[in-house]
Amino acid sequence: MKNYKPLFLISIMLLSMSVFSQTNEDIIADSTGLPGDHFSLHGALEMFKKSSSLEDFEKRLNTESNYVNNLDLNNDGKTDYVSVQDLMKDNTHAIVLKVAVSKDETQDIAVIELQKDADESATLQIVGDEELYGEKKIVEPYEEKEIPKGKSEGYSMDYSDFIVRPVIVNVWGWPSVRFVFAPAYVPWVSPFYWGFYPRWWSPWYVHPWRWHYMHCYGWGGYYHSIGVYRVAGAGALYAPRRSVSMTVTNRYAPVHEAYRARTVNGSRTPNTNTGRTPNTNSNRTPAASQNRAPQENRTSGNNSQRNENRVNNNRNRNNGNKNGQSRQERRANKQSARKANKESRANGGRRGGGRKGGGGK
Repeated sequence: MKNYKPLFLISIMLLSMSVFSQTNEDIIADSTGLPGDHFSLHGALEMFKKSSSLEDFEKRLNTESNYVNNLDLNNDGKTDYVSVQDLMKDNTHAIVLKVAVSKDETQDIAVIELQKDADESATLQIVGDEELYGEKKIVEPYEEKEIPKGKSEGYSMDYSDFIVRPVIVNVWGWPSVRFVFAPAYVPWVSPFYWGFYPRWWSPWYVHPWRWHYMHCYGWGGYYHSIGVYRVAGAGALYAPRRSVSMTVTNRYAPVHEAYRARTVNGSRTPNTNTGRTPNTNSNRTPAASQNRAPQENRTSGNNSQRNENRVNNNRNRNNGNKNGQSRQERRANKQSARKANKESRANGGRRGGGRKGGGGK
């Protein structure tokens, strides 16, 4: 047993190193250098799910131990206070999260788009502002459902007979959702602004980005990014009221340029391929050149082929002539050999007959 302990310890160390390196690769891949790295959209949805009201939601966003907000847009080394405002029209809500950068400027962080689809049915997404995330980043709740493959009734199905697929989550059961759709609900507008904050709140020093990322990493299993808008009407309700700070825009302009360069040249390149190849593609050959060669090329090709055939025929004739001459020579040699044999036999008979006659005498 002692001989196996070192091997066991080494395998554990290698496994932990591989997991750690994979985690570091994920961190590097998800880092953009933009301020949105310091605010977790996934965590904001989790806080919204747990909240009983929008006032409670605002408090959860600004609590350090919830690991959602780590923003410092005014660049003073401490976190900013995130306020919440609800824009409402009929069954559609645009819940805006924003930060007062100065006395005169406000920067939107994200907007929660919420819509009641039917009785006890609602759809929700959060959209990160492009000034903070480089592009509009959409995050929504994530769930999976096992769907049968279509077996007949009475068939005994096992795990292999199901397909696991993501489904659109109905958020009607969230307390905050029912709160905003209550009959007596009055749209929430945060009473706090630049220089006036709640007594319970105290800004904390900004954590390093890697530390913040690791504490927000767990939200990814319940929420995921997507490129589709599901809440109709929320964008039109929010767009005229969007707030952008020129201070934030100018400060992060070089970072935005670097991010766009990586988006075009790097792994974050957006998929703009529509599945159709344009006719101007240099790799494509026109149909005429695929099926038919030009007249001049065909003529020259035929002439060259004929010349080659003539050369081959001449070679074959020459080889045939050579082979014929060699047969004639072999035949002549055989005939001369036969003639020589006959002559030698005739001479031998004559010599034998002379001896015989002489002996008789």
